Order: sequence, then C-alpha cells, then structure tokens
Amino acid sequence: MEARLDDLLSRIAMETDEIKELEQQLTDGQILANKALQRDLKEVICGLQEYLRGLGQQTCSQLQADRLQDENQRLQRFLEEARGLCRQQEEDRSHAHTKVRVAPSLGSQGTQDSGLELQFPSSPDRGQQQGGPSAGGGYWVFVPMVHQERECVCSDDQNNDGLSDRSCRGGSPPPPPPASPPVTAAAASAGGTDARTSLRGSASPSSKSASLRCRPPKQKHTEDAECLKEKKELQMETKWLRHKLRQHRCVLQVCDELACLEETLLKRRAELRESDRLLLEAERLRGLTGGQVDVLLLRHLTSTSSLLEAAQHLRELRRRREEEQLTLWEVEAAIRSRHQEFKQLDTKMKAAANRLAGVLSDCQEAQRHLESLTCQEKHKEQRLARMKEEHRAALGQLAELREEQKLQSIIKDLLEQQEALWSKKSSTVSDVRSEEQKLVSVKAEHRSHRAELKRVLREERSRMQEQVVMKRKELSAPQQLGQKDVKQLRDELQEKLNRRRRKRSSLQEQCRQLETRRRHTVRRLSVLEAERSHTHFIK
Repeated sequence: MEARLDDLLSRIAMETDEIKELEQQLTDGQILANKALQRDLKEVICGLQEYLRGLGQQTCSQLQADRLQDENQRLQRFLEEARGLCRQQEEDRSHAHTKVRVAPSLGSQGTQDSGLELQFPSSPDRGQQQGGPSAGGGYWVFVPMVHQERECVCSDDQNNDGLSDRSCRGGSPPPPPPASPPVTAAAASAGGTDARTSLRGSASPSSKSASLRCRPPKQKHTEDAECLKEKKELQMETKWLRHKLRQHRCVLQVCDELACLEETLLKRRAELRESDRLLLEAERLRGLTGGQVDVLLLRHLTSTSSLLEAAQHLRELRRRREEEQLTLWEVEAAIRSRHQEFKQLDTKMKAAANRLAGVLSDCQEAQRHLESLTCQEKHKEQRLARMKEEHRAALGQLAELREEQKLQSIIKDLLEQQEALWSKKSSTVSDVRSEEQKLVSVKAEHRSHRAELKRVLREERSRMQEQVVMKRKELSAPQQLGQKDVKQLRDELQEKLNRRRRKRSSLQEQCRQLETRRRHTVRRLSVLEAERSHTHFIK
C-alpha cells in the first residue's frame, strides 16, 4: 500500500511539473485555475503524507499493542500460576492450623488412654526420685511415627519450587507442610529421674499412629541421644517452617503485586480494545481514503487532459491571432494609404472650396453694389415723387390765388403765372427727362452689369459643379472600392471575432468546470481533514 501511495505521489509530482510547464503557455484565467488546482494537489499530497505518517504511527501502535498483548498473556499465565500457588499456600496454612489445633488434643488423649498422664504415683519421695534416676527401674516413652512425616517434608522441600502436584512414598497426595512446629511432650526431669515419659504428637495425617514403648534403663543414654537428635530435627523443622512462613509472606506480597498487575492488565486490555477499535476505524478510513484518492487521481487526470486540450486550443488561438494580426496590419497599411489619398483629395477640395468662396464673395460684393445702386434709384424716384407732389401743391395754390384775384390781375397773373409755369415746367420737364435718361442709362448699365455678373456666376457655378462632379466621380470609384474592401474586411473580422467569442465562451465553460471540480476537490479535502482530525482526536 505504501509503495502504491509513493508511486501515486511520484506521478502526482510529475503531473504537477507538467502543469507548471503548461502554466507558462496559458492565459491569466487558466493560470489562476491551474494555481488553484496546484494548491489543491499540494493539499492532497500533504494529506496523503499525513495519512502515511498516521499509518506508520498506527502500525507502530499495532506492534506496541501486539507486544502489550503478548506481555498481557504472559502476565495472565504468571497470575494464574501465582493464584494457584496462593491457593496452595492458603490450603497449606489451613491444614497447618488444623494440625496445630488437633496435635495437642491427640497427645493428651494418648497419654490419658495409655495411663501415662502421670509418670509415678504420688509419694513423698517423688522429688528424690526425680532428682536422680533409679538404677533398676524402667520408663515409658511415647514414640510417634515420624519417618513418614520426614519423608513427606523432604519431598515437599524438593518439589516446593514447581507448580505440579507433589507425591509421597505411599503414592497418595501428601499433606501440606505444617505452619507451626509439632507438639512434643517429654516427662524427663532435670534431676535425672529413673523413669521419664517422652510424648510427641504429629500434625500430619501419616503420624497419627503412635506407640508406647517400655525401654529398659540400660537404654537411657541412647534415648537421650535420640532425644537430642530429635530436638535437632525439631529445630531444623522449625527453621524450615519459618522459611516456609517467609516464603508464604513473599507469596502474599507477590499476590498483592499480581493484583496490581491485574489492574494494570485490565487497563492495558481496555487500552488494547481502544487501540483495536482505532485500528479498525483507521482501516476503514484507509479504505475510504483509498477510494477517494482513486477518484481524485481520476479527476486529476481528466483535469490534466482538459488542460492539455485547453493549451493546444490556446496555441491554435494564438496562431490564428498572429495570422489575424498580420492581416490586420495589411488592412491598416492599405487603409493608411487610402487615408493619405483621401487627405490629398481633401486638400484639393478645400482649395477648390476656397476658390469658390472667393468667387462667391466677389458675387456678393457685386450684389451689394447693385443693391446700393437700386437704393439710389429708389431715392431718386422718391425725390421725383415729392417734387410732383410739391408741383401739385403749387398748382393748388395757384388755383387759390386765381380764385382770390378774380378780378384784379386774373389775366395778368395767370399769364405771368402761366409763363412762369411754362418756363418752370419746361425746365422741370427737361430736368426730369434728363434725370429719366440718366436713370434709364443707369438701369441699363445695372441690368447689363447684373446680367454679366449672373452669366459669370452661372459659368463659375457650372464650372465648379462640373469640377465637383468630376472630383466626386474620381473619389467615388476608389471610395466604393475601399468601402467594399472595408466591408469585406469588417465581415471577416466580425466572423473571426464571433469565432473567438465562441471559443472564449467554451474556454470560460471549461474554466467553470475546472473551478467546480476544484471546489469539489476542496470539499473532499476538507472532509478528509475533518476525518483525520477526528481520528487524531480519538487517538
């Protein structure tokens, strides 16, 4: 699994390097999208590395849990052995207590039944008899059967360290060792009495049978030696029992320690169960993350393929853009040449317009002069009309004078007035005629001048119109051709722009798809991060 993940990480690193190379050829929007995808891939790689570290920690914890389980099993076995030993020690102690309680009663009962409770009948010489033994009298000795007990004790000493069952010589399971020394009853006095009674009670089941033996006085020294030997044996047995007591106390201490170990083992078992649960959860999460990693890798492969297609499409667009720029430069050069021609024609038209403006200004000046002459004519006509009115007024006055001078100087005055009027009339008529002739001559000159000006103006206008028509014809042909070329170029450019817009919309759609995939990847990574944090929190 780790090798597969390392392989996937190396493949992801190679793909990120390829993406870095492609980023240099993509547009700004695609570069941003690739950077976002690169960040997502880095986050995925970091998450996978953390997941691998978590798997390593989980494997370490699994190994530690296995070691703890082995130690737990070993401690459980040791605890079971210790418990068995403790039970055995408790049984031994209970048997020892029962032996301690039973042994004195057996000894006293034996002495009472055998009549050895009192060595000698009461007599006044008892002290003397006890002070020194009699020469010819014998004594009773209570001899227990201690051989089987010794053999059982020896076999118990040999098999004390093991945990298997122990056996005695007779084949039956032996009793546990006594916890206290056996009860002995000796009736020997310190002053060397003639008769002494030695009693000993055994606590083991094999020493229940005892015998009373009557020994002759000659065997006194041998019996003393045997008593000393038995005393030494009893001392050895006491030491052995004390040693057993110390061992029993050590065993009790070991039992306490084992109880502590048992509590520790219970805690360790709880920890192991928790670690097993965490391991199962980690295995489940590893399976889930493995599937998610496959999905993410598939999406990464699809995104890289789409990025490669987008890069190829971008290269095609750049090539077409270069071709369009070349054609656009050619069109701009043609438009600049046509623009220069249009500028030259514009300067020519401006010069012709200036000349036409000069002619029009001359015409306007002549028109103004003609208007001034007509004004003068009008003034003269008005003055003539006033003179006629004055003449009519004068005639009216003459009529009044004639009416006033009816009788006195009608004829004289009339003749005089008639002569004066005729003279005045002739002068005025001559003046009027001369003025009319002058006016007619001026009107004729004005008409001729006006007609000449109109003729010249018409000629100039016709000539300028012809020139303008010719110039317009000259300009219209290349302008129509230029308009056709420009229209055709505009159509081509519009078509290319439409194609580029469609391609741009498709690229934007791809970018949106990549953005949605990136967001989906971010959501997946956030879910993985939450699960990983949850697992860390559980740990």
